[in-house]
Amino acid sequence: MSNSLKTKRLYKKSLKNGEIKRLNTLKDAISKINHLLLHVKKEGELYQKVCDILIKTGEYVFICIGLLDSQKNKINGIAFAGKEDGYLSLMNNPVVMTAETGKILVVNDIATDTFFKPWRSEALYRDYRAMAAIPLIYNKKIIGNLNVYSGVENSFKNQEIKFLNEVANDIAIGIKSIRYEKELERNYINTKRALYETINSFALISERRDSYTAGHQKRVAALTSAIAKAMKLDSNITEGIYFISILHDLGKMCIPLSILSKPACLSKAEIMLIQSHCNEGYDILKNIEFPWPIAETILQHHERINGSGYPYGLKDKDILLEAKILAVADTIEAMSSHRPYRPAIGLNKALKEIAKNKGILYDGLTVDVCIDLFKNKKFKF
Repeated sequence: MSNSLKTKRLYKKSLKNGEIKRLNTLKDAISKINHLLLHVKKEGELYQKVCDILIKTGEYVFICIGLLDSQKNKINGIAFAGKEDGYLSLMNNPVVMTAETGKILVVNDIATDTFFKPWRSEALYRDYRAMAAIPLIYNKKIIGNLNVYSGVENSFKNQEIKFLNEVANDIAIGIKSIRYEKELERNYINTKRALYETINSFALISERRDSYTAGHQKRVAALTSAIAKAMKLDSNITEGIYFISILHDLGKMCIPLSILSKPACLSKAEIMLIQSHCNEGYDILKNIEFPWPIAETILQHHERINGSGYPYGLKDKDILLEAKILAVADTIEAMSSHRPYRPAIGLNKALKEIAKNKGILYDGLTVDVCIDLFKNKKFKF
């Protein structure tokens, strides 16, 4: 075999090995992009990181993603990596032109291809020798393109174009996922807003009927929130206990005002009627799907650790944490405030009451946290 033939074969083998290595590098890049789709939360971040991953392969000199601005009917280069050096500021640059066609465009020799004549000198100045532009399609519409520039002529073979098209498809999948998440978030915010408005409407009804009860509920809500935060409870629980407290005496709407505001000791029958407010509140709210156990907590907020509470005489392990916290806060506020049938007993006596019955009537940890809030953290209603 002649030396020239051996040289040709070695050259072909070298080219093939180089192409295989290049494709393997791109496969690795696609794997990284697929992993990226699981974590990225913003579109801008997605575009930029895709550009960064592709440029780090070492196979390209410049990567750019352009998106269609439908209002201005133009494409804007919004993310890039590599040697840009003002290229995107050129009027009607190839990023714009190729996106308008909606087809894959390959220019394997920028120095000679007639399509590239308007930008040839600028491209060659930046060492761009070949280019591929892949349309980005989302919901069957062209939204932009992926532009890849190589420093070597004839870089873009069929298999590589398939890989780049897969990258473009991955970008579309990422866009869909991110926009879907945003839509879910918007729906969640709107649902939560409607929920807050519903709860506040219930509270407003209570306030208009009985301003004393409404003021009591707001003060209790402030204290339960402070206790929950001091206990470092999950933010969702803390948020929930605030709204539970705002509504905890809602059932008193079913009690005659003549009894609620009676300036004298109540009879046994009247006391039993007032105690029914736990069940009444539960019945009003039980069929509403809240993200917190509002109805159940309202039902339990007069239960006590030793089983001496009402309406069902539940004991420690059967009482919700929210109800245990509410029981302490409710007791403190009630004893600290004026009642139609008695003057305020006072905060100090209220704190002594829960301390004396810590672990008997009231949850021990809740009592400790509540006392600390008033004595050391300067909590005030």
